[in-house]
Amino acid sequence: MSVRLARYPSAFLAKCFAVKAATVKAIGTGFGSGLRPPYISVEHDELRRPSIELLNKALTTATDLGITHVLISVADEHRYAVAFATAIIKEPAITT
Repeated sequence: MSVRLARYPSAFLAKCFAVKAATVKAIGTGFGSGLRPPYISVEHDELRRPSIELLNKALTTATDLGITHVLISVADEHRYAVAFATAIIKEPAITT
């Protein structure tokens, strides 16, 4: 979905930014570390479930930290948008 197709463009953009902000926080760096909103692409599947694609420095940073993917949840209520992101890391191999 694009902002042009959204019924409420301002709410759509607010949710997209909330997802991007939650994602960089889940990665553990925030925007201050050189990650920028364009490095995180918000996608939707056929059921309109949100997902993200990490690009450029966001992908490199996540990979360096062992993050395999990021799960997100997003909601809005009138003038407010909220997103929650969970970074999933690969488990270290257990050696005995």
